[in-house]
Amino acid sequence: LKEAELSTRKAIELKPNFADAHYNLGNTLRALGKLEDAELSQRKAIELKPDFAEAHSNLGSILMSDLDNFKEAEVSLLKAIALNRNLAKAYYCLSILNSLCDDKSWQDRLFSESILNDQRKKDLVDIYFARANILEENYNFSEASNFLKKANNLNRNIYGSNYSDISIGIESSYKVWEETKIDLNHTKNTIIPIFIVGLPRSGKTMTESILACNDKLIKCGENSSLRKSIEIYLKAKENSLNPSLSKIYFDNIELDIFGKSFICTTTPLDLIYIGLITSQINTAKVIYCYRNPLDQIKEMYKKNMFNKHTYSCSIVESANLYIEVYSLMKEYQKRYNSKIYFLNYDDLVANTGEEIKHLLDWLGWKNNNKYLEPNLDRTTIKITGTLDQQRINKNEISSWKNYRDLLKPAIE
Repeated sequence: LKEAELSTRKAIELKPNFADAHYNLGNTLRALGKLEDAELSQRKAIELKPDFAEAHSNLGSILMSDLDNFKEAEVSLLKAIALNRNLAKAYYCLSILNSLCDDKSWQDRLFSESILNDQRKKDLVDIYFARANILEENYNFSEASNFLKKANNLNRNIYGSNYSDISIGIESSYKVWEETKIDLNHTKNTIIPIFIVGLPRSGKTMTESILACNDKLIKCGENSSLRKSIEIYLKAKENSLNPSLSKIYFDNIELDIFGKSFICTTTPLDLIYIGLITSQINTAKVIYCYRNPLDQIKEMYKKNMFNKHTYSCSIVESANLYIEVYSLMKEYQKRYNSKIYFLNYDDLVANTGEEIKHLLDWLGWKNNNKYLEPNLDRTTIKITGTLDQQRINKNEISSWKNYRDLLKPAIE
């Protein structure tokens, strides 16, 4: 991504009015987490090419997903559809914003047969997920289930499944840990890394938002620092060196952590490396987020994750992985009880104050009311009515019951 940014900036340097280059730069910057810059690049693409439907759509997506500017997001998305009536991504974004949309005329086009013509497979996935979102909001769970099946089956057809890769990764990492099993009792680094792990839709981002109320903590979100560090660490071990995973990890963090006492990450598949984290990074803390398995499997199945977490396109694979991960975490907890905390999302939502207090006590932090008012990410709130009504979404607890037939394989 960094090389892509450099190349695209070079293109703009050579041809400043190249709208496609500004559009591509915006996409790259967003992937790098540079959200304000990404917005500016999309706006520049639109300035140079006002009828650039994809740029309007991506601007809307940035505004709704990353900058919480819902109304302006709706305007951009509707503009994109006005320019290109078949732009699937814009419909998908609008389906997420639907309860806040004043104009719902786009829904007629979304459910028309003609919109399906001449669409690429991955665009059809967006259309099917968008239809499912609208149907669920109208309590038509049976039809929503049908479109979720279509969306996930097609997504599987495009991207395959990474279930085997994750399972093999878990097993391989566990074996490396078993072979090492020498816990480091010293470290020169005083910063405490907090790894919030768990499958998608388990409350990791919300937990990070709560902890971020501590001004001594820096949020790193999802990133690849640990995976890269472990690759370097294992390669050094193969060469009979005596590497320090802790040093390698802190050397590979790309954020400025000066003056901070805690760093926090939410990369889901860091859970593969829990044995190495807890045994080789002495100051590390691990928070494992989990929830009612049927709710979690349903939430993963109804979210369009494209080429990420493709196991989620299968109810059975998601169920198997949930069991495998939970069992793995229990095994590690037996040895590292003081370093691994099990956080139940359902309890956090139902008894927020009490559960936050337990978590802060475990971290050794002073309890404070500020942790009860975190700046929540849009993905952790329920978008209904006015913006003042956005809160932690308690409606998702036991919502699997609306999809009982769809989830029969997981129940079994």
